[in-house]
Amino acid sequence: MKKQYGLWSNLLFLLGRMKRYAKRSFGMIWLSIPLKVVLPFIGILLPNLVVQAITEEGSPQKLIQTVLILGAVAVVCSFLDQYATGVMKEEQSKLCQSLDQEELFVKKLTCDYENLENKEISGKFEEADQFLWQNDRYIAQSAVNLTMLGSGIFGFLVYLSVLSRLPVFLLLLMVICTVISFLFSDLGDKERLKRQDYYGVDSRRIGYLQRATAETKAGKDIRLYAMYPWIEERLARNFKNMRQEFFRVESKNCLSAVITAGMGIVIELAAYITLTAMVAEGTMTLADYVLCIGAVLGFSTWIRQIIGQMQKLWMMKGDVTSLRKCLDMPDRSALLRQGEEPVDIAAICPAGSPCRIEFNHVTYRYLNSEDDTIKDLSFCIEPGERIALVGMNGAGKTTCVKMLCGLLEPTSGEIRINGVSSWKFDRKEYYRLFATVFQEIHPMASSIRENITCLPKGEEDENRLKNCLQLADLYERVQRLPKKEDTLLVKELDEEAVNLSGGEQQRLLLARALYKNAPVLVLDEPTAALDPISENNVYQKYLELTKNCTSIFISHRLASTRFCDRILYLEDGRIVEEGTHESLVAKGGKYAKAFAIQSRYYQEHPEEAGEGDLM
Repeated sequence: MKKQYGLWSNLLFLLGRMKRYAKRSFGMIWLSIPLKVVLPFIGILLPNLVVQAITEEGSPQKLIQTVLILGAVAVVCSFLDQYATGVMKEEQSKLCQSLDQEELFVKKLTCDYENLENKEISGKFEEADQFLWQNDRYIAQSAVNLTMLGSGIFGFLVYLSVLSRLPVFLLLLMVICTVISFLFSDLGDKERLKRQDYYGVDSRRIGYLQRATAETKAGKDIRLYAMYPWIEERLARNFKNMRQEFFRVESKNCLSAVITAGMGIVIELAAYITLTAMVAEGTMTLADYVLCIGAVLGFSTWIRQIIGQMQKLWMMKGDVTSLRKCLDMPDRSALLRQGEEPVDIAAICPAGSPCRIEFNHVTYRYLNSEDDTIKDLSFCIEPGERIALVGMNGAGKTTCVKMLCGLLEPTSGEIRINGVSSWKFDRKEYYRLFATVFQEIHPMASSIRENITCLPKGEEDENRLKNCLQLADLYERVQRLPKKEDTLLVKELDEEAVNLSGGEQQRLLLARALYKNAPVLVLDEPTAALDPISENNVYQKYLELTKNCTSIFISHRLASTRFCDRILYLEDGRIVEEGTHESLVAKGGKYAKAFAIQSRYYQEHPEEAGEGDLM
């Protein structure tokens, strides 16, 4: 059942998070609400007392004393109100930071990987981030906004009690105008919610283009291929679409504002006419006239304040709904494990022992895809065995290893580790079984030491770190750097950092996988960015790299697969051939034909051997 996020539910969520993360602001809301009503009420009460003293010949000393007391109260209330407002503004970023760091950021780190691969879902995360950190959005100023809403409602009730002596028809007119204003207060935000998906897509496209133009990788192509007109046209089109969507929203906001102002004018005109007639008839004193006129004007102000805050509440509903949808996003892996106690991973997979892996009728289909990427796949890898997965692009090799590593959950079937279904393990513990090097290279903006060990400095095994750098053929390069293993990476973020070459980055990730020393090693094109000599060095060390672990090796270069015990040739999500390199070549099937093509190419172009990628 799809979860609904109503206005009241979102308001309670926001108040609860404010009480947890910004306690001072939460307390100041309740202090500031009555203060914001007392101050203007003193403003309409003082003229009433002055007129009353003049017309009824009251004691000047008593009037002065009353005025001084009310003035002192006003000064104290004003000071406290300014202090409360200052605290709320000071802490407004604290709420956003805590919601991001404690909840949204954690959700991004722990949610199913397949959610991050979904562009629609990753776009929702970006949208929630924007709603958290944009100062013109509701969450950043929620304490001040809620104070204004509370004081509006409290002021409305206080002033209504003062006006209770007025004729029933005038009170009824005021109530009717208030209801009309309220009914039309959310036109703009209803339109915004209705159109949010439209300009949300354009916003994500604009963000992508702006990020791409600032990246060094895209910057080369943009300049060499003169992509400026195309990018400018795309940006202009998306900005135009956003302006059109915003215009539709703002036109409804304008209509709401006109209706609210019109109802306020009707209330004030009716009050002036009625009260003037009552004074002329002698049914109301001049002092009461002054008090009631002030109350009517104040009443209209409170109505407009309530309506304005109700419009902002509808904005809050959209913003908080966007955030809560991300936080409540279901993980298929968690649903599979619901109500199940995770098995003891140490008992199933003892440390230092390679694992047995079994795919049992596994099928996988990506979200919004019409076809299965993996189709009823079954095979078994024995402990310590070295397996090569090969096949044309799109055959499903990387999808296979992502499922094995727990990044994707099979659509049907199951993966067993030492005879136990993968979904029965605790997810974080399950990840510890695998050391991986994927095609995508993403070194973190930290030191080489921390990139490899994934530990704070001082907690690593120095000898193991050195050995892994040597096995990955990176040790000598690191020793030539000024700070050696403590050299920072990603120069774009730190002037003292360095940017490693593509091949060096790949060797860095190989060293990280070796340092983890997991029972299963997964290498997805581990030499794609290496030159032929470096690639050959890796192959020569392959037996040592895969010692004491079960290994899965994905490569387009079929000559490299001869280091493996067995080769699985995938096509269209299925295994179509299986065997050793020699047996598959002798068989003369698809693997043999692909290998013959690559071999012939390297013979004809020996200078490019190791750099070609035909599959």
